[in-house]
Amino acid sequence: MLSLDPNKVKFLNQESVKLLNLVEEVSSKKGQGSSEHQTENSLDSKIEVIVPTIVTPIGPLMEYTEDTITNTITSAFELNGERKYGLGKDSIRGVYKMVENILKENSFKKYVSKSFLVKKTLQWIFSAYQKKQIDEEYSNFILSESTQELKDHKILFFVDKIEISGIYHLGKSTLFYMNKAYIDKLEIQYKSEKRDEIQSDPSYFATIRKLYQGKVFVSTIVRAEREKAVENALKECSISIDILKICSPTLNFPEYPILFDIDKNAKRSYNHEFLQQDIVKPYSFNITGQRDQRFYTLNPDTWQNSLLNQIEIFHNFLIQRGSNEISSLIEISITRFADALSKENLHQRIIEIFTVLESLLLKDETSSIIESVTKYCSKLVTKHMDERTEIIELLKKMYKVRSSLIHHGLNKDFDIEDLKKIQIVVIILLTVLIAKSTEHSSKQSILQEIDDAIMNAY
Repeated sequence: MLSLDPNKVKFLNQESVKLLNLVEEVSSKKGQGSSEHQTENSLDSKIEVIVPTIVTPIGPLMEYTEDTITNTITSAFELNGERKYGLGKDSIRGVYKMVENILKENSFKKYVSKSFLVKKTLQWIFSAYQKKQIDEEYSNFILSESTQELKDHKILFFVDKIEISGIYHLGKSTLFYMNKAYIDKLEIQYKSEKRDEIQSDPSYFATIRKLYQGKVFVSTIVRAEREKAVENALKECSISIDILKICSPTLNFPEYPILFDIDKNAKRSYNHEFLQQDIVKPYSFNITGQRDQRFYTLNPDTWQNSLLNQIEIFHNFLIQRGSNEISSLIEISITRFADALSKENLHQRIIEIFTVLESLLLKDETSSIIESVTKYCSKLVTKHMDERTEIIELLKKMYKVRSSLIHHGLNKDFDIEDLKKIQIVVIILLTVLIAKSTEHSSKQSILQEIDDAIMNAY
């Protein structure tokens, strides 16, 4: 599954030796540091919650300095007895350069995370430095270590602001809730397998029930290295939730809010709290908190509504989608349309709807937005002349609302029924493009087919 180009193998082995020669030995004694000129900040003022852990030394210890903004390691050292050696800020850039080169290989990019490759690269460098010999060429080491980590992972993400009855399959993901029977089954298996083990914890499943019973999750199974598996699973589960959004009641009722989302992806907080401090008695606080109690209910009735909104077409697309340009564009458009429908600011929603239409229907950056959108959208969505005329008029009308806000900062009035119509136009357009994605590999091919038909018409 994983492979490296022969030319790249040679390059990696050469670069790894260069990095090995950059390892520096430093004093392992910790400096006392200075407390002068330190400015207290909010982070320093927080009360730390300490969770006791048991650390079992298993050999040399790794010491990393990380940039929390870019989420990268800026220096790395290994502590081995009285010795401390590693790579400083300038040298470690070479590690990232080498890893980024590996990730240009499609197989690695798809199945292995950058973080894993960086840490394994450092492991190889420090091991060779400490032994003063190379036991295995870097390319063979990184290929072997990465291949060993490829496993099937079932990843579950909590979905907030939704209550469901039953189990729903959305593309390659499953939406379900942990009911008592589900956890009972897991507990029976747990007790059976842990029967003779001292570390078997009788309170383990009491904690599981308290934390997760009744919670809604979306899950999928992916094969990859662990960190990459989480990344890939989030992407897969996110687009599954997106198709539920675009086929929700909001499609036909624009003012109906979409609140549910994967907790990790949530763009807004539904818990609000503020303090009112007495001016005369500043030690007196009045604390006000509020939780948004609204949520979406998914049951056989609302699922039937999603079926009417063509969710089955999107479900099948996610299962069967290819890796060509048009399939990728449809995926991106599904997510953008879901984000648009999630906007409670309806004027902002209109702007984002046109962003979706532009990405799907503009041949190139020189094309006129409204001319391209009206021409191609009307012809793809319907074959009836009167309906095409109606769609063109609708698009032009709503485009004025979009332009008024973008160019003049004005919220131009519009009919909510027109917003409903343009939302339905987008969903139909997406289903048509999904059907055409089996015959066309790019949007250029689809749009050119329309241009050819126009040229050949009398």
